[in-house]
This record gives sequence, C-alpha cells and structure tokens, in this order.
Amino acid sequence: MTEKINEVISRNVWKDNQVLRQILGICSSLAVTNLMINSLVMGVGLTFVTAFSSLTISLLRNAIPHRIRMIVQTLIIAAYVILVDIYLKANMVDISKALGPYVGLIIT
Repeated sequence: MTEKINEVISRNVWKDNQVLRQILGICSSLAVTNLMINSLVMGVGLTFVTAFSSLTISLLRNAIPHRIRMIVQTLIIAAYVILVDIYLKANMVDISKALGPYVGLIIT
C-alpha cells in the first residue's frame, strides 16, 4: 500500500505535473518581460497566433485525418508564427531585435 502511494506521489510530482508542463509553454513570454512594449508585442503576437491557428484548425478539422492531426496543427501554428515574425521584422525592427529568437518559441 505504501509503495503504491509513493508511486502515485512520484508520478504526479515529477512525471505528470501539469503545472510544470504549462509553465514551460510560457517560457518565451517570460524571457521578454524586461520592457512593457516587448511584453505587449509578445502578448499580441501570441494572441494572434493562438486565435487564428485555432480558427484555421477548427475550419479544417473534418478534412484532417486523425493520424496526422498533431503534425498539421504544428504546421499551421508555425505558419502563423512566421507571419508574425515577418511582420515584426518589416515594421518593428527594434522590437524584433529585442525579441530575437523568442518569437519562434511561440510554436511551443
């Protein structure tokens, strides 16, 4: 009985800890919070990518085979991240340099 309890605790603390998994997803946002404008642009970019990738995926959900759904979702998210990165490089050069590679981490 004690061994089973130890297994459950170990699994929930280290292997299946949702808090740690969710925090890893916001690493790119945490990395650029040194200035308000950087945080704002990163937040807007993240919102844009999340909203439009969700919209695109929901429109294509019946056309995407179940076997490749995750791959297609990742490709759609990557496409929107690339659009945000191109926009930043074209219109907000200083912010694009400040954000650097962190914009690409939105894909995570």
